[in-house]
Parts: sequence; C-alpha cells; structure tokens
Amino acid sequence: MAYTQCTTYDGTLNTNRNVLRVTVTGADCASKARLTAWDDTNHNTTNKEILDGTTGSSNTPWLKAVDTTNGAPGTSWTNSDITLANAANPDEGPNALKGDTYYIPTAATPTVGDSITYNVICYVPSDSGAGTTGHDPVYTFRYTYTGTQPTITWYFNSGTEGSPNWTTIGGSDTIYFTGPDSTTSYIDPVVAPLTGNVKADEMWVGS
Repeated sequence: MAYTQCTTYDGTLNTNRNVLRVTVTGADCASKARLTAWDDTNHNTTNKEILDGTTGSSNTPWLKAVDTTNGAPGTSWTNSDITLANAANPDEGPNALKGDTYYIPTAATPTVGDSITYNVICYVPSDSGAGTTGHDPVYTFRYTYTGTQPTITWYFNSGTEGSPNWTTIGGSDTIYFTGPDSTTSYIDPVVAPLTGNVKADEMWVGS
C-alpha cells in the first residue's frame, strides 16, 4: 500500500483551517449537513470503541472535529484531554463525532460550489484495544436533498496551511491516525499510554 501524509494534521490542538475538506457539486443540499462518524457504511451503529469510548475516555468518542470554513478555530477548540467535560462547544457535543449523538453541523445549508473545511484530532486512551479492531470508523458527511442528489467529494491537505494541496480521498482510501514515524510505505501504530491519553501524532491516507 502507498500512503500520503495529511501535513496540516500534527497531533496538537492547532488553529489550522485546512486539514479536511468536503465539496458540494451538481445540486444544492436541502438543509444543514453534518460531519459525523459511524461503525460502517450502514450508518446505523456506533459500537466501536473509538466512537463509543472506553473507561479511559470516560465512555466518550476519541474523534473530535471543528468546522473551519468561516475562520480558524481557537487554540482550545476542544478539550486538552479526551473527556466531554468543560468542552469548548458543549451544545454541539463537545466537537466529538458519534453518529447522530455527537456531530458537527455546517454553519449554513451547503449549495453548489461550497467547500466546507475541518480540523480534526484523534485521542488514544490508556485502555485502548490493540490493532485496528474497533478503530476503523467511517467518516460521514450527512446531508439531505430534494430532486437531484448532490455530489460530495472528500479531500485532505497534503500541502501546507498557507498553500493547501487538496488531494482526493477515494472510496477505497482509509484515513490512518498514526504514531510519529509513518512513511509512504509504513504506518506507525499509536502506542497507548500507561495512564491518561495521547493524541495521534500524524494522519495519513492510503488504499
């Protein structure tokens, strides 16, 4: 497999705007859309531990995101740790991603030509299970439409914050949150801490 790094993800709560991107073409959406995550492409369960949480994450999701379309997020756009308490936006599910329970709504109804950008982070608690089991959710841009269905395209940034290189995420691609030593041919696993939680150091995409 070949992997490409999302270079504006760096495992910190940075203020980057250009990490992930979704575009809308072909037709307008009918209402606000939402970024969320599910167990699989059936989009009806959130039982995997990355979404359902573990004791070490206070039974809360490990994935967080923030809509950056209208501006850079603050330096504390979600918690410094994994828990939901004292979240930056508690009314929006503390920026967590979990099906219809926690999601990031778009600021307005997406229409043809719109690009919605996001910053993301992934935490790994001390009681994380090993391997990919339970750690391979499906990112979802959920939208409604009337008549013609919009075309939704996903991208990640393989350039810089100031000069993004938006690279398409294909249907067979996987997003990997990794340790610090991944390469174009090797995914470095995140090592769970003995206590507390860590943030994944890097994000790579491959198929």
